[in-house]
Amino acid sequence: RPAPAPAIPSAAEPPPLLTVGDLSRGAAVWAPVALCIVSRRHAPLCFKAVLLAVHTLARASLKQPLSLSLETALSHLALAVPLPPPGGPAVRFVLHPELTAPPRAAAEPAAEPESGADDSPLALHVRAPSSSELPSSDYSAASLLDRLRPPQLLHILQVLALEWQLVLVSDDDERRVGAAELFLQWLYPLAWTQAYVPTVPDGPWLDLLKAPFPYIIGLTSRQLGQLPTPLPERLCVLRLGGDSALTGARGVWSVSGPASPLPPLPPRENGALLSSLSRLCRTAGSLKHALASDAGSPASAAARGVDEGARLAFVHFFASLLRDLPRAREAGAAAAASAGDEAEALDCQRTAFVDMAEPRARPFVSEFAQTQMFAQHVLAGRAPPAFQECSDAFLAERVASLSTSRRTPATTAEDLSLSMAARLEARMGGKKSALGGAMGSAAAATAAAAAAAGEAGGKDAAPAAPGACAAFPKGLHSVPPPQSAAAPPPTGFSYPDGPPRSFPESLAPVSSPLPRLKGEPPPPPPAVSAETRRAWAEALRSLEAHAEQRQTGQKIGASVSAVVGGALLAAPAVGCQVQ
Repeated sequence: RPAPAPAIPSAAEPPPLLTVGDLSRGAAVWAPVALCIVSRRHAPLCFKAVLLAVHTLARASLKQPLSLSLETALSHLALAVPLPPPGGPAVRFVLHPELTAPPRAAAEPAAEPESGADDSPLALHVRAPSSSELPSSDYSAASLLDRLRPPQLLHILQVLALEWQLVLVSDDDERRVGAAELFLQWLYPLAWTQAYVPTVPDGPWLDLLKAPFPYIIGLTSRQLGQLPTPLPERLCVLRLGGDSALTGARGVWSVSGPASPLPPLPPRENGALLSSLSRLCRTAGSLKHALASDAGSPASAAARGVDEGARLAFVHFFASLLRDLPRAREAGAAAAASAGDEAEALDCQRTAFVDMAEPRARPFVSEFAQTQMFAQHVLAGRAPPAFQECSDAFLAERVASLSTSRRTPATTAEDLSLSMAARLEARMGGKKSALGGAMGSAAAATAAAAAAAGEAGGKDAAPAAPGACAAFPKGLHSVPPPQSAAAPPPTGFSYPDGPPRSFPESLAPVSSPLPRLKGEPPPPPPAVSAETRRAWAEALRSLEAHAEQRQTGQKIGASVSAVVGGALLAAPAVGCQVQ
């Protein structure tokens, strides 16, 4: 039964901003008005700031009427604020001229105002990354890397990469959403196509937990009892424990399940990712961070470094896992050429991809190849430009490091790597590639690709908008603040019943045409050909086999030395001689 409604305060005292949990004390409630933003773009923290701002302004109007109506401000937001184009300038807009501080919930700490900006309207920024950039998130990875151990992160990666079921449990909605967003980001270049509901309301929606298909679902601790009994064999539960505001004690973060054994990650990729995550977790543990920062508040440089390091670590994982895919595409296409059936061609590519994997990796790769994410990635025919560039640089550096670490004379694999470098330089017009010269790093190939992108862009490249800076390298487009087309009443606007529910024509904003913001130019042709990528994969297979044989030989030699040394020490005691 709902708790009694709080007493309505006087006009001199705005009501406090309470959450549904505060009002209901855990019971189900009926909300007569619900504010919702529907958009084709995903900017959760900006949307949160807008919704909180509307509620904050409606409360503030009880104490001091507003000079500009909320109807005008919201109409201006929907009609006059353009969507930022991918790879183009960021969009800066003011929701309401009387909103001078970031809106926040009652449980959030007050943000320190910027110097000189106490009386200026709060501005929000929205930017759409280009296809040549790695995906980013409004949420910081430092909080997850501090609370979850590297083996737990790898366990969650196994669950999601194989499209099993994951349930996130937390009473903090934003922590739950932020963790889910980061997990999806780390799957790049794969795209999660299954059910994704990071916040499930009470009622029939909880029946999703009984579904047999893959999902990512978020629950509160009170909803945890709705999990089916017994738990599905492929269900993993991640508990994101909350910190105590009174004692400062840190909540427990734990991972349990699934009951069915997971195929182990491929050893080659598992070791490299575990090493990178261990280093990042140590760095994240020394930072003061939050899972999500207020809109417009930039994260510290150290936290941004952790975010970038985590993105690259997972991108390198999938670059290594998918490196044989170009050869598998060719093999599968050749096998299914006579059939002319897309489904059969996909099955042939899956089979070829699994056959090219190492024997120890095949249990994981064979199940991974059956996922919907893998099928979408294969049917797309081409990886995203940002992933392809990172993958090329990673494979080039891997070939270079293994080739230069060999102590034996150059053999077919190393000669192949050198010939690849020569062919790559020829294709790039004589520019040094990642494998040119002394088989150095991939920085040269990356620079050449950037130069090629600049030449391909030419005059079509978007000019830098006014206000370009390090935070907005593509420029910044500022939208004029909202203005009412009609004169406001002398008494101003007050909202004792909460935010508005209709938008009369008399409160329409001043109409202004939407600007045409230029986005990114067409992507340049890839600097590395598919033939070179196939050659890199073949070279890596040979070089890694040679490195593994060398390590095995060193281990056997060390064991033999230990045995012989022990026998020599024992020889005087038994009166025998060891040669």
